[in-house]
Amino acid sequence: VYYNLKCWLIIVVDGLAAYALMRYLLRNRGMAFVTALVLALNPYTLREIEQCGPRQALMWFLPLYLLFLLRALGIGGQREDGEGWVHGVDRWLPPWPRLVDAALAGAMAALTGAFYWFYAMFLAFLTVFILGYRLLHAPRKPILVPTVLTGVLGILLALPFAWHYVETLQDDRYLSEMTFYETFPSWAEIELVSGEGYRPVNQLQSYLASLYRLMQTSRSADYLFRPTANYPVPLALTILALGSLPWTWRRAWPFAAGFLLFYLLSLGPYLKWITEDGPLQFGDVYAIRMPYAWFY
Repeated sequence: VYYNLKCWLIIVVDGLAAYALMRYLLRNRGMAFVTALVLALNPYTLREIEQCGPRQALMWFLPLYLLFLLRALGIGGQREDGEGWVHGVDRWLPPWPRLVDAALAGAMAALTGAFYWFYAMFLAFLTVFILGYRLLHAPRKPILVPTVLTGVLGILLALPFAWHYVETLQDDRYLSEMTFYETFPSWAEIELVSGEGYRPVNQLQSYLASLYRLMQTSRSADYLFRPTANYPVPLALTILALGSLPWTWRRAWPFAAGFLLFYLLSLGPYLKWITEDGPLQFGDVYAIRMPYAWFY
């Protein structure tokens, strides 16, 4: 009973948070409701719940972080006349409601990282994207203080959860999770130590074998439209999501560009197509690197 109540609460709150974000952006209840369903009931969330991984299904911090960040930076929702995104006064210290929003954004960022470190990395990518978009519009002065406030508060609130990592660095030790100090090897290097029946004999080979498992579980690029794929995003759900966008190019391009960025990241380190067995290769060794391999 406890577990079912917890899962029900996660799904409902995920959906409410997504609804709040999209109501701010679109001013349309129907579209906001559809996008709330996409976040709350997508196959990834339901799979994590089914496999007893509610920590990764708990995502309401993410849309609330985006909502507070957009408000703090003065990126307004759709006005009733349908025009304009960015609004605000041109001074270094913005009105106090925006500072409150910046503080709340920092708190949501810290909670995101505390529950699941990888979601915090996704938010970092998306924050850079949003700041880049905001810098294209005047006025630019009011975004400095909220950005610093969000970053500093987010780090301070996340520090208790990350303290064990800090201690290991102070002692010149590294946790096994911190493989981002390594560069991503070529597919030929990974495949060399990952043959059938092969057993790694040193730390480097174990690392390569781990990346081989990562490659094997990466999605083929056609998963977006193939309902039989693992972690599928059915075409009908995709159309509903795209239908919620404000389809004038001026307003839609940030959504479309953000979608493309995260779709490419979701494909893993090397391009796979149709098959889940291995990457699309040219010759015997060359495989196309995806953005994940460089972000790694």
